[in-house]
Amino acid sequence: MDIAAIKKLRKKTEHAVRLKMTGDQSNLSPETRDALEKWDMMFDWEVHGARLSLVGAQEWLRGIEPLPVVPRLVEREFAMFMNRYCEVGWMTHRLIPSLQLPCVPLSDAWKEKWRVLDDSFEAVAKAISEEGGKPIGSAIIELVKAKFPFNEHSEFPI
Repeated sequence: MDIAAIKKLRKKTEHAVRLKMTGDQSNLSPETRDALEKWDMMFDWEVHGARLSLVGAQEWLRGIEPLPVVPRLVEREFAMFMNRYCEVGWMTHRLIPSLQLPCVPLSDAWKEKWRVLDDSFEAVAKAISEEGGKPIGSAIIELVKAKFPFNEHSEFPI
């Protein structure tokens, strides 16, 4: 087993997938690709070093307050994390119907609840753009509709 070759193949594959999902080969608008690149960088900052979380620890870093080990409700920080939660949640939500088997469809009540939740996720993304003035909301809407085109009637196999 050549670990270096496996790592190289993994990185090459990740790059190819990124190009098709959010990059130059994605057929997404240039504005959306730009917003998603910034969005991806923000996730990277948090995952690799908690750089966004450290914003909430500025007082500790200056020696003014104790280290916050329990989350505090700071509206701006909370909103940022909730927005990201909703965006990723919407993508995950869009995948769930693909678990339906043609011979065992989910109930009409389930499908209606799925649709209501889907509409709610879209409303959150619209609010981020329209009320919050952030281009990422519109970018997420375009991304979800283009790359996660599933609905309550989707079935496995897709």
